[in-house]
Amino acid sequence: MVQAQTVDKHEVKEQAKAGSKLLTGAVAGAVTGAAIVLLNKQTRQKVFQNVGVAKDTVVSFVKEAKQDPQGTKEQVMSKVQDATELAKDAANDVKNVYDKAQNEIMSSVNDVQEDSKSALGTVKEAKDDLKNAGSKAKEASNKLMETKPESAPSNPMTKSKNEANSGSNEQKNQPVNKTTTTPTTKTTPPTPNNKQSI
Repeated sequence: MVQAQTVDKHEVKEQAKAGSKLLTGAVAGAVTGAAIVLLNKQTRQKVFQNVGVAKDTVVSFVKEAKQDPQGTKEQVMSKVQDATELAKDAANDVKNVYDKAQNEIMSSVNDVQEDSKSALGTVKEAKDDLKNAGSKAKEASNKLMETKPESAPSNPMTKSKNEANSGSNEQKNQPVNKTTTTPTTKTTPPTPNNKQSI
């Protein structure tokens, strides 16, 4: 136990030495920095002017406080209250600006979401309308093919390879009409039913 107490005292002494070395170093650094700054003539003049102004301000304040301590106290309290009120007003203004900006941003986000949903609905409706139009066009094409008269010449493009190869030499020497007619159907584009365009 005696040994533990001596170790603790030794550590305290070392910490005190380290602390005093730190304080000495800080003071030496401040003095060195001030000396270097004061080497410049313009900087030295500004420092002396600022020190003089600060000294005059403190001296005048102390004189006023000695002459009218109650009035000085009230004046200081009034300035502190004014500064407090200004700080509260500034905080409220910042809060109001933040709330307003947040509301405007949320409103814009909601508008964009609604516009996106509306546009998506319009695209889906247009897709469905195009599918219906395509189905109707295909159905019309099939009906035209079903109602084709039997006396109509067959399309050489639709003949099987055996039919095409089994033809006579006369048919081979004759020019073949390679133009085909495809039935055309008139499709009208879907009309928007009070839809918003994108």
